[in-house]
Order: sequence, then C-alpha cells, then structure tokens
Amino acid sequence: VACPALVIIPKEKTWLSRLPNLNHVAYAIFISANAVDCCFNALIRERLIWPSSIQIIAVGEATAAALTRYGIE
Repeated sequence: VACPALVIIPKEKTWLSRLPNLNHVAYAIFISANAVDCCFNALIRERLIWPSSIQIIAVGEATAAALTRYGIE
C-alpha cells in the first residue's frame, strides 16, 4: 500500500526572474534530484541556456545522476 508522506510541488516560475545572469555564475549547488528536475525543466520551458562554464556541485549520487540526464557532468 503506497502512502507518501510528502508531495513535492515546484515553485511558481517567479524564481527564474530572481536568478542572476547565469553567464556570471561560477558555481551551482544542487541538493536533490528533484531540485535538478525542477531547475532544468523550467530552463528548458523558458528556453534558457545553462552555461557550460558553471562548476556544479551535486549532493549525492542520485543528484549527480539527475544532472547527467540533462547533459551536465
């Protein structure tokens, strides 16, 4: 019997407008696979490009695997 204890709901798109210019970002830290999916799905939806110059820090193997699905090493 499935009985989830929590539901993950992405924030509204307003967080995208608060991002700094991604071309000036040196590092990004992702703390969960859900955070990766939320971020990159929003970027794709808005046709925003993730610069390859950003150094990524992933907390955990599942987070790293999620980043790989979006072409981020």
